[in-house]
Amino acid sequence: FIKTGVNESGAEFGAGKYPGTYNKDYIYPDVKAIQTTMNQGMNIFRVGFSWERMQRRLNADFDATEFKRLDNVISYITKQGAVAILNPHNFARYNNGIVGSRQVPNSAFSDFWKRMAQKYKNNGKVWFGLVNEPHDMPTKQWFAAARDAVNAIRAVGASNTILVPGNAYTGAWCWNDKSYGGANAEVALQYFSSRDKGVIFEVHQYFDSDYSGTHEQCVQRPCNKLFVNFVEWLKRNQLKGFVGELGAAVNRNCKACVEEAISYLEQNSNYVVGWAWWAAGPWWGNYMYSLEPKGNTFPEQMSWLKPHLVGSSTSTSTSTSTTSTTTTTTSTTTKPSSYTTLTSTKN
Repeated sequence: FIKTGVNESGAEFGAGKYPGTYNKDYIYPDVKAIQTTMNQGMNIFRVGFSWERMQRRLNADFDATEFKRLDNVISYITKQGAVAILNPHNFARYNNGIVGSRQVPNSAFSDFWKRMAQKYKNNGKVWFGLVNEPHDMPTKQWFAAARDAVNAIRAVGASNTILVPGNAYTGAWCWNDKSYGGANAEVALQYFSSRDKGVIFEVHQYFDSDYSGTHEQCVQRPCNKLFVNFVEWLKRNQLKGFVGELGAAVNRNCKACVEEAISYLEQNSNYVVGWAWWAAGPWWGNYMYSLEPKGNTFPEQMSWLKPHLVGSSTSTSTSTSTTSTTTTTTSTTTKPSSYTTLTSTKN
């Protein structure tokens, strides 16, 4: 892999409370925790935030205070040599208006990205994730908006890598499915091709019963199968992909599932350039998928991931085998993750 890392959440919290109160409705990630995570070998961080807070009105200048909060995190990550993904966590919406509609025309979405591109076009370690998980819209409507945004980014001279998600919450498992308004696999090719340099297709994948990432049990074994259609599509069309979200709770089945998934992605690393776990961030508490460290101590999932981390100096972890017994089907989605102490691999 080129990039292995984690989502950093908090600034997208408080949905619907715009702009909201900082440190009450939402929070930006803790750079000390990010550094601790980097020390484990992670080298890409997908930073969520709210479009409505960043740009209080469509086509307006960014809010200076809000941008500074974001930029403090983005700049810290990239100065350490890692990649920061800008992730407006908006589901192709702005105040509930759908991108590509009369309320939120493509020109407004492109304006947002033009402004962001002007801010970061001189920092190649900043990747532009167009938006989180478009859904419930015609697939053509989404990819037309994505094409316009990419054009706007390139028009200001920004050559940064751009992550383009698909419709239907950009699920890898349903990339070829036509039921949600046109298959991503078909419609994307009407707007993008291998000639688009620096464009990578982003998918998300969870392993629970409805692929939503809201349940503790992983029932999709073998879990590598969920990526096959997407990866084969990348190969046929000489495209690149990135798994922007994957995650699972602490139990034996999920541990095996994650290993199946990441091993398959590694086998296809000529086409899949990396992945980011969902999720870290200062307000997750006992969230079952959390990867947020407490001091230097991480949830057990880090020990699953560490052998696969590009920046890790070790290929095995010995600190978690005793905690894998915290797996029962009676646990709820608020079950505290098992934590384990992992030593730093930073030189």
